Amino acid sequence: APAVLHMKEFAMNNITQDNQTFEEKITQRIVSTPYGRGLVVKTYYTKHLKPKQLDLDENGDITSDNSDTTRYYEIHLIDWISSINESSSSSLGTNNIKAKATTLYTTEDYPSVQPKIGDDVLFIPFGRGIISNAIQTDNNKDSSSSDPVKYEITLTSWRLASGCRVKCYSFATSKIQVVRKKRLVEMKPPEKIDYALQKKKEASEHFKNKNFGDALRQYALAVDSVRYLSYAGGDKVNETHIRSTLLEIMVTCCNNASTCSLKIKNYASCEQYAKNALLLLDALYNKRGMTIHSYLISKKKNLSDEKLFGEWRGKSLLMIAKSLFENEKKQDFTQAIEYLNKAKKECIEPYMTDDPSKQKALAGLKSVQKEVLKLQRSCLLKKKENDKKEKRRAQAMFGSSSNKSKKETSTGTTQNNNTDYSKVVSTEMDDNGKAKNKENGTAPTPVSDETMTKEKTPAPASSSSRKKSLGRRVSFREDVSFT
Repeated sequence: APAVLHMKEFAMNNITQDNQTFEEKITQRIVSTPYGRGLVVKTYYTKHLKPKQLDLDENGDITSDNSDTTRYYEIHLIDWISSINESSSSSLGTNNIKAKATTLYTTEDYPSVQPKIGDDVLFIPFGRGIISNAIQTDNNKDSSSSDPVKYEITLTSWRLASGCRVKCYSFATSKIQVVRKKRLVEMKPPEKIDYALQKKKEASEHFKNKNFGDALRQYALAVDSVRYLSYAGGDKVNETHIRSTLLEIMVTCCNNASTCSLKIKNYASCEQYAKNALLLLDALYNKRGMTIHSYLISKKKNLSDEKLFGEWRGKSLLMIAKSLFENEKKQDFTQAIEYLNKAKKECIEPYMTDDPSKQKALAGLKSVQKEVLKLQRSCLLKKKENDKKEKRRAQAMFGSSSNKSKKETSTGTTQNNNTDYSKVVSTEMDDNGKAKNKENGTAPTPVSDETMTKEKTPAPASSSSRKKSLGRRVSFREDVSFT
């Protein structure tokens, strides 16, 4: 039988693994076997001597090799793996089946499975690509083809300048071999960008259907796939295209991921994604007029400063302000107002214009402006309410300010009535029985009766009580009143 389930049945000492390049190793075919779909993971070959006589030429030289090469394929049975993984049984026998029966060793070169839209394929002889469309055709109209389907293949192994893609069409399925999709670590920079764009497209569909959690996961995959990507190719045109496309993907996906995070109330993630986009745009703003900025605003990308530094940067600042406004655990209206003022002064006012030719490009910026003004009013109202609450709380803790002002007013009135007496600090009698100033030893300035009458000075105390008080130091406080 051509199919063998165990390597031991045909293992020989001279079996070696086929020498393949890295690109050939990751181009693993998906074939159709009698046991279902299979993934060709390795190819082995062995040489053995022929038991026949050697072919010699006239000079006695060998004209043909006396050995024959046989190829063996190691195939992982995909359908068996799927069925075993879906099985709920965890018995020992099932585990043994999973360990032994999911790998097929054979010398048979099985054909490829039927290609479908979205499959990665190896299109002979042009290279690797993706089935982007399958067009049903009428055999009567096209008699040269026996296949009813015409496949549209977008090549990924190579492309033209500025990232232009090449599409091929084929009716012959014999030239199309379905291969497994590359892992992220196996992709080249252009392929990683294509992967990120595909994830961004899927996220947009989830967002339209209001599946914000699924949309956030797809946006996060798009960002992570190109986060640490660096490209320094020999072709400067392609290098500029890749770097500018990379910046565009990072900014838009971060802003959209921030919006999705806000929808599901993940405020920390919302603020972080918005700050990442803001960081990239600030770096681009500082390098205006240089290669990447010039390429982005050219006809090849069809972007503008109104889009980059107006709409996209304003949206980043707006999302940070929204996270600070809605996050009840970390609510900060003052800081949110600062971000909104920054968006208004740096992103909206400099780029807003009445030029009719730019109104289409300003549609997104006008939407951002509307949200900024609306949120700014809400922040001011909330801040005013919080200030009133804090003021009432302080009055409840430390007393009413009206009572305090009344007390200060009554104290001031008492001080005015006793102004003259408060000036006398301390007095004592001299040898002649007259009062003198303790500080300088001189008698105080006498006050006339008329002046005392005008100031409504109270009548002096009796002579007996006065003599008793003159023999000691007397102090008058400001709140003492005489009767």
